[in-house]
Amino acid sequence: MSELAEKLKRSLLRARVMHGYLFTGAGVDADGGIIEQCASILLFGKVDLPMLKTVPDFIALDGNAKVDRIRELKSELTKRTFSTDNRVVYIKNVHLLNERSINAMLKMLEEPPEGTYFLLSGIELQVLPTIRSRVMTVRLGELNSVEISSALEKVGAMKSEAEELCQESAGSLDTALKLYGDGAFARLRKTAITALYSVINGGKLFDSSDALGSDAESARASLFFMLSACHDIMLKKSGCHSLKLFNRDFESEAIGAARSLGYAELQRIASAVSSAAQRISPIIKLSRIFDLLMIEIAYPS
Repeated sequence: MSELAEKLKRSLLRARVMHGYLFTGAGVDADGGIIEQCASILLFGKVDLPMLKTVPDFIALDGNAKVDRIRELKSELTKRTFSTDNRVVYIKNVHLLNERSINAMLKMLEEPPEGTYFLLSGIELQVLPTIRSRVMTVRLGELNSVEISSALEKVGAMKSEAEELCQESAGSLDTALKLYGDGAFARLRKTAITALYSVINGGKLFDSSDALGSDAESARASLFFMLSACHDIMLKKSGCHSLKLFNRDFESEAIGAARSLGYAELQRIASAVSSAAQRISPIIKLSRIFDLLMIEIAYPS
């Protein structure tokens, strides 16, 4: 169990509770059932996973759920709880919610019924800022921004530079250190983000494919940076000023894309970028993966 997960559990046991949490990072599935443990604490005041499976006050859904199920949930939350004073709603893969489901969710997250808590999990960069701004993000298996900035300063970065790199790395220490110490890696970030905005704005599709996918590591990094740009566009479109852009040097591009794209298009593009990462393998030419991605972005099926 990670230190962050243990700290969260202790906080819940002391009744220091937010109404909603978004769990992200590699530790979500590898952290010993932290979400179920938190749900158990909220319902029973202790960790009791067998009991959790038997009570109707624990409601578990997947982001693929149809909007009718989300609307049913809204109705369920107006009713009295069954066996406890609280109710916990767990939505896995919240980044998969479609636009109508998101709209149905927002009101519940803004004004949850008393004693109702939301535990969400998903890919952070694909979760709309309108949802992220209404809950507390818990990044499992990752360092926080203060720890990353401190690590960068130890290797020579100025404080302001460290803070900027922390944003550009989207909370990844390894990425932040590479951006600081590797000029080619820093240029790759700009190439990847520029390529994404170019295709969104109707530019040429295949100009950057070879540069983005010279090897598997650079290909994954390029897609990571593209996904961070998708986050920025979503942020500008939703007007969540409490959250910072990952790529402040591309703010004008994010504003332009936010004006031209709808939420459904943004989700489609982010999903296409994530799917491209899953195609990386030794038997597929990397430039072809990027060629296909650019086609998917420019010409939705």
